[in-house]
Amino acid sequence: MKFFAELERLHKAARAESPDIKSLVREIVTTYHPTDNEEDKSAEHMEALKKAAEKITRKILKQKVRGLIGRDAKFMDKFSRLFPALSVKWYEIKVKHSKAKLFENVK
Repeated sequence: MKFFAELERLHKAARAESPDIKSLVREIVTTYHPTDNEEDKSAEHMEALKKAAEKITRKILKQKVRGLIGRDAKFMDKFSRLFPALSVKWYEIKVKHSKAKLFENVK
């Protein structure tokens, strides 16, 4: 599957701390459009990223099965628990209509 092959490419680049990781992400995830001046991001945004990274790290260290970071993840979790059949159909529609190269082989 192309999806897993692309994930493996990203994983290898991340492990190798490849300097061209941004261009690789830009190539695979067509909706990723970083600004030219990424260094100019606000301190508030950077602080939010650090908090999210800390939460993810804590979840990994505690070996948690479920780590929900962000409102969208929490919404999708609750939605899929309340409406399991409907949520699968909704996710399917979202993936089919996605413009990301990652999902181009999904039918």
